[in-house]
Parts: sequence; structure tokens; C-alpha cells
Amino acid sequence: MEEARCGVQAKRLDFEEEVQWMNRLVEVHPVLSKLPDWLKGRLVVDPGDWSSIPLNRRRRRMLREEGFAVHLYSGEEGSFTLGRSMKSQGGPHEKLVELDKKQGTEHDLLKDGGPYAGLLRAAVEGKLLAVVGGPNCRTRSLLRHRPIEGQPDAPRPVRSWKGGEFGASWITPKEEAMV
Repeated sequence: MEEARCGVQAKRLDFEEEVQWMNRLVEVHPVLSKLPDWLKGRLVVDPGDWSSIPLNRRRRRMLREEGFAVHLYSGEEGSFTLGRSMKSQGGPHEKLVELDKKQGTEHDLLKDGGPYAGLLRAAVEGKLLAVVGGPNCRTRSLLRHRPIEGQPDAPRPVRSWKGGEFGASWITPKEEAMV
């Protein structure tokens, strides 16, 4: 119904062609091909529909017509985010979708059928114009690499740059779950 009202002519490949294309991309892309197998398997999912993106219908319709950028790991709602900064500077903040699990479970990118599937749909239709973000600061913080005097139980590094991007070899099961 949203497609008919918007007049959007979505170019859709059939489902099997989309999945084949994503599998090829994951295997040949210089960055994606180096990811661990468990993560590669999570990348190839059914490109969901626009309703998976946690926004109201009016905003999804506008983004579907005009395109948008997404800010991953944007932080808690109410904090000073990129969207808030754009709004204060008079920028097109309404064309920015901010996603962070801290804003609610509907923002969880690892959830099956969640916003990741919706973002894939937007990308397949050519409406995802940019993706910005930074690493999850809970596990990729520079502060984890600086010892704190008098606090031997301070958080320690749980990732390393040469082969431990998805969890260093020395981490505990609890730290692995956090990574």
C-alpha cells in the first residue's frame, strides 16, 4: 500500500537473485571476505521491507522517495547525536536515521527481521545514500588500553588490530559476548 501511495517504482530482483548477489558480494569484497564465517553468515539475509526500519510510516515514505543516510551506534536518544547537531546547524536532519540498541530493541541490528533487513531493502532500491558510524565504544575504546593506577580491575582491551578485531584470543566468555 505504501508503494502504491508513494508512486515509488521499486526495481526488485526476485528473492533468489538478491540472495545470490549478496553471497557473491560477501565472498569477493576485499573487506567482507576477511570477516569471520559466523559473521558472514549473518550478513546474507532476506532484504526485508521498509517497515523494519524503526520509524513512522510518514517518515519512511519520505525517505523512500528522497533517500537517506544512516548513523550506526548513534548513542542514546536525548544525547548529543549527529542528528541533533545537524538540526542545530540547519542541516537535513530529517534525512538521517539514527540507530542504536540503546534506543530500544527495535533498533537492534542483529535481530532477525530487524532494521538490518530494512536497510538492505533500502540499499537494494538505491535509497541508502550513506552509512556513518563508529565502533562500539564499550569494546573498542582507547581508554581500555591505558592502565588506571590503583584500579587493577579496570576494563582491559578485548580486541586487537591484527586478527582480533572480533575478539582477542585472551578474552573470557563474558567479554566475548560483549564483543
